[in-house]
Amino acid sequence: FKEPIKPMVVNATNGKIIKLFTGSSFVEDWNNVAVELYIDSSVKMKGDVVGGVRLRGGIKQPAKDKPTLDISSDHWAVIEKLKDDNEYYSGIGKTYLSNSDIGDLLKNPRMFKQEQETTTAMAIGSYFHKLILEPEKAKECLIVYSSTRTTNIYKDATNGGKVIGILNKEAEEAESMKNALMGNMDFYNLIYADGNQYEVPNVGELFGLPWKGKADIVGTKCLYDIKTTTNIDKFKWRAKEYNYDSQAYIYGELFKKPLVFLVIEKVTNRMGMFTPSEDFLSAGKQKVLEAMTVYERFFGDNKTDDVEQYYINEIL
Repeated sequence: FKEPIKPMVVNATNGKIIKLFTGSSFVEDWNNVAVELYIDSSVKMKGDVVGGVRLRGGIKQPAKDKPTLDISSDHWAVIEKLKDDNEYYSGIGKTYLSNSDIGDLLKNPRMFKQEQETTTAMAIGSYFHKLILEPEKAKECLIVYSSTRTTNIYKDATNGGKVIGILNKEAEEAESMKNALMGNMDFYNLIYADGNQYEVPNVGELFGLPWKGKADIVGTKCLYDIKTTTNIDKFKWRAKEYNYDSQAYIYGELFKKPLVFLVIEKVTNRMGMFTPSEDFLSAGKQKVLEAMTVYERFFGDNKTDDVEQYYINEIL
């Protein structure tokens, strides 16, 4: 401390936190790294919840004990495998952290890496993305000409609901949004610019752990991610709630290009382009660091707590 106050001894847990956001296990690399102290009321001592001082923030320094992933043959072999959705979501991709893990780690770590069923909203969203980015794959999606999911027509088509079918009215809405995007020349030129690549996976190391991401569109200067929303006027204010800040930070680090969100509102087809600010990216980085602290606590090589004992402990 610069102030004349009692020094704080860095215990093992806080040492791990510093290692995460500096990228180095060498104490000499921790000099002049700014940190924020805060009280974590969930800290335990000998099984009792007593509260304690924790650290957050910091400026990443070059790692000396663990090099970042380089562009090697192994690196490209992994990326090639991850182009297969089965490998990305259920195969080798499960050995990497991703932005979709952020919510589980921060809100309910017991759900971390647990198999989650595909929802109707996810199926419709996937169909919409395929219409724009992979139209040949969109043809493989199951479209059911039924008014609801309770009819015999739908049940017969989906083997009793064992798979998710897209109702024809939902498919029409997705087609309408696609046509609206294609009808806007600025959006069209961004999405289909020469040299663009689509559904591109990448992997890399962030703060000593392996991460993955799959970009909707990789352009020459930017990444573009297509989002749908029920209210575009609230998108700017709710983006952090959906962890788009951490997504923007992670993808920027993996691909070394800034991420821009192309957003379309359902029903009205109003569109918007949202470019992350430095504050937005900084919030995303902080969220990643906090999630990794939880990961180390419950799932790291030297985990300190049993995730099954996790509970929320807050002051009202």
